[in-house]
Amino acid sequence: MIVGLYVRVSTMEQATEGYSIAEQTDRLTQYAQSFGWNVYKVYTDAGYSGSSTDRPAMQALIGDCKAHKLDKVIVYKLDRLSRSQLDTLYLIENVFLANGIDFSSMTENFDTATPFGKAMIGILAVFAQLEREQIKERMITGKIGKVKQGKYLKARMTPIGYDYIDDQLVINPFEALQVQEIFDRFIGGESINQIAASLNAKGFVNKYGTWKTITIRRLMGRKLYAGYVSLGGRTFKGNHDAIVSEETWEKAQQRLTANKERWHDHTRDGVATSYLGGMLYCARCGRKYHKRQSSHNAYYVCDTITKNHPVTGTCDNKRWRMEMLDNIVFEQIKTLKIRQKKEELPVNDKLSIDEDSALKTQLETMQKQIDRLLDLYSIGNIPKDELQKKIDEINDRKAALETALNNEKQTFADVEPLILSFDDVLEKGTLSEIRTVLHELIDRIEIDGDDLTIVWNFM
Repeated sequence: MIVGLYVRVSTMEQATEGYSIAEQTDRLTQYAQSFGWNVYKVYTDAGYSGSSTDRPAMQALIGDCKAHKLDKVIVYKLDRLSRSQLDTLYLIENVFLANGIDFSSMTENFDTATPFGKAMIGILAVFAQLEREQIKERMITGKIGKVKQGKYLKARMTPIGYDYIDDQLVINPFEALQVQEIFDRFIGGESINQIAASLNAKGFVNKYGTWKTITIRRLMGRKLYAGYVSLGGRTFKGNHDAIVSEETWEKAQQRLTANKERWHDHTRDGVATSYLGGMLYCARCGRKYHKRQSSHNAYYVCDTITKNHPVTGTCDNKRWRMEMLDNIVFEQIKTLKIRQKKEELPVNDKLSIDEDSALKTQLETMQKQIDRLLDLYSIGNIPKDELQKKIDEINDRKAALETALNNEKQTFADVEPLILSFDDVLEKGTLSEIRTVLHELIDRIEIDGDDLTIVWNFM
């Protein structure tokens, strides 16, 4: 019979327990010789703890067992194999017995070749299961403790908008800029499909590639972006910087709770039925206004307070007679009562990000990617066809980002002809033609009771 002798001792054990590497080796060798067994090798781990199987000699022993070089493994005591019942059972069942190798503990009369030894495996399994549960409990307790302290628990995939550096989440400016845009556009009324298409058209990408609707939907459901960490349904204030405000995140949740995004407002069978459809927003809750027809009149009504959108909370914003609101907007255009600067929706405590700087940094990163590809090509590590394909993909994204960086808002002079001809369009144009002009001039109209704020598409 070919046997392997495994010996292990830590420095502290050698000083206090009295059995050194030499003593274990001598006794095990004599024990094997007394049975006439041939010693193939003595596997020695000196100064290694038994709390893990990550030991040089243990790994060598496992390799030889899997290579079927041994018939039997012998240790001085069971705890020399491992201090963990879980690891001990794993080694006996999954390494030794699984490869047709018996196992024996010299001083404890434990031998898997005997009925008693086989019975002991069952006892070990009970204690191993207990150890599993204790380890699991300790891990959960430790995780809860970290989350309560506001620490983010590292996951397989780092959240978009952040990098994981030195055990904490750090803002990734380029991605955080995109996250903010997603939330702002979503609470502004755009669909997830529209947002994904727009980001991809701009050449925006995240660490996992182009934007997909499922990625955006999952992203907006995570309170992590409002500065929180969570575990098992419990949420705590996090130590990392928030990318969006709690107010913004809550508004996004109101829309996400709806079973589906409804774009029925201002349309009938896909055909527009109002002049201002698609550009009216409630300044109080962030949702859109849509057309609602009564028996005698048509109104613009906040989406939150209609039975069609049973979201959490209510909105007390004013409903407007459609004809009255239309005429107010028309008069604003006619009298040139315009604002020279576009106003954004109020978002409290929003993380300030230098958009130009983030885009420029990303463009520099893309150029470095191209340079690395050229280096790989120069040393023959990438085929020419694959090189050109990858460079073309990066250049396409660069062009879109450069357009976003250099795109300037049209001036009043650009739209002045539309404003001067607006009376004629109102008098002679169709509903579709009037809507086209209105959407060319107006980005959005925010309603707060009797107060209206027109956000223009020009400076």
